[in-house]
Amino acid sequence: MDSIVLERGFERFEVFLSEIAPEKAIPGITVQSEGTRVTITLPTLEENARYLVVVMPDVKDLAGVSLSALWCAYFASRYSPLYCSLQDVVGELGSVSSELTPGLVYDAIRDASRLADYLTGVTVTRTEIPFPVGEFVKYRAAYTILSQIITKRVLERGESYTLGDLRVDLRPPRLKELTDGLRGQMDYWRSEMLAAARRGGVNWTVRGYFTSPVPASRQL
Repeated sequence: MDSIVLERGFERFEVFLSEIAPEKAIPGITVQSEGTRVTITLPTLEENARYLVVVMPDVKDLAGVSLSALWCAYFASRYSPLYCSLQDVVGELGSVSSELTPGLVYDAIRDASRLADYLTGVTVTRTEIPFPVGEFVKYRAAYTILSQIITKRVLERGESYTLGDLRVDLRPPRLKELTDGLRGQMDYWRSEMLAAARRGGVNWTVRGYFTSPVPASRQL
């Protein structure tokens, strides 16, 4: 095994074993064992980072029994910025949301939030989220995720193909309707967000600031 590949939904994370080295370990980690449970406690983590926990198969218990195979898991630290909630985006995607993982949704929200900051010229961390910004981020994230789902289906299931000038699309009509609706809302709130930014924040309705939790420990 030259690399570790972990997949959850549309998320895919790969790391080569040669990249795993003691000097790359996070300082401040504590390991505690109680019965059959091992708890790894991590220090404060960087935002927007993914971490891989690897337990080599030569690890043994008190009776001298070792693992039968390599054990590994990965997780993400706090996503930032997040200008809408995961539930906001999932609610717009309906039944399609059953194919998603939280990490995929948070990635899309974070990227849409960064785009909102770029478009409005904001370079500092927001403490309050204007309503048009939150709406733009919600629909932008949902539209991005749906585009990824459609692309994956086309590539893996052949739900559309082109033969000369003839294009046949086998995607359900519902997906096209949903895509068009999200795109329309995204474009509308982009205009509203930029117009409000030009007004200097006048009449902006404020909503809460959303964050994602930082895992303090990992149960093995």
